Amino acid sequence: MVAHSVISRFIRASAVLFCGLTASGQGHQDAPRHTDALVVCQGATETRWTTLEGTEQLSYQIEAEYPASSVVSCISKKLSETGWRPLQKDYWNPGLPSSHVRGWTQFADATVQPSATVDQWAGQWENKAGDIVWYFLRYKYPPGDRHTLAVNAGFVSANVAKKMPKTPNLQEVVGAPSIDSCTFPPGLRDEISKKYPGTGLLSLRDLDEYDLKLFQKDHGNRCPGLVRVDFYGDGKPTWALVLIAGEGSKGKAELVVAHQVADGWETRSLETADGEPVVWREGPGEYSDVYGQKTIRATRPVIVLCGYESWAILYAWTGKEVEKIWLSD
Repeated sequence: MVAHSVISRFIRASAVLFCGLTASGQGHQDAPRHTDALVVCQGATETRWTTLEGTEQLSYQIEAEYPASSVVSCISKKLSETGWRPLQKDYWNPGLPSSHVRGWTQFADATVQPSATVDQWAGQWENKAGDIVWYFLRYKYPPGDRHTLAVNAGFVSANVAKKMPKTPNLQEVVGAPSIDSCTFPPGLRDEISKKYPGTGLLSLRDLDEYDLKLFQKDHGNRCPGLVRVDFYGDGKPTWALVLIAGEGSKGKAELVVAHQVADGWETRSLETADGEPVVWREGPGEYSDVYGQKTIRATRPVIVLCGYESWAILYAWTGKEVEKIWLSD
């Protein structure tokens, strides 16, 4: 099986109510002071603060109609005035564009019944000292709506940020979802719903305890059913997805490649399998099958689909067709 190592870090946070400030801003003498990088916009309610392991975190709700332009402007303006610059890509995951570039994203939260739709804006800023501040803005409905906005933010100093491994788990930071969670890129969810009705992305909660441990050892808290990969080598947004429709080994999984083109998305089914196989990408290179009979010299990134302790298949685009080899069987 191809070895691939990604270190993950778990940041645990418990929300702590911050109180004691009067309307004039003068509070109790022991009231904590907070960094100006965590911006509380006018109209915020249910404000909560947390300080943990070198990070300072903030969450609140605010009434703002989607796409919350006034809130994004409030935060961006305040940070700009104090010397912060927006990051085009995620600080810990430089392959992921931020909402400064791609705008809002949308995904389904299947952890609740009926499932909810989540609109999310996620972005980060950096100052001259190298400190990092992040913001997650979310609408979740039902039972909520596109008017009540949840804001989650965090600040970390430069020296702490540099010590954090790549792909820190932000999912537990004041309830903010991971920036690399199982989230469909804009427009892809509707396309998949039309072509593959009744399916959803394989997520960490779909893995059994053993497979989850193996996956997180190598890939941290990344989504096991979604990975961005320049499969065709043209630089256009391309994703490998594992779609599932059932539960456990009785369910079926399908590996699909989605390629964004001028008029939408082109999809290609690469494999169907039982259970919950996971997917990740590998770089260009030479790969040989487990039988010693075939070698692929890939000039573009490749896709690996793996059923732990059972099999693994590698897929490569030759420029004309998809080739595959068994890495383990």
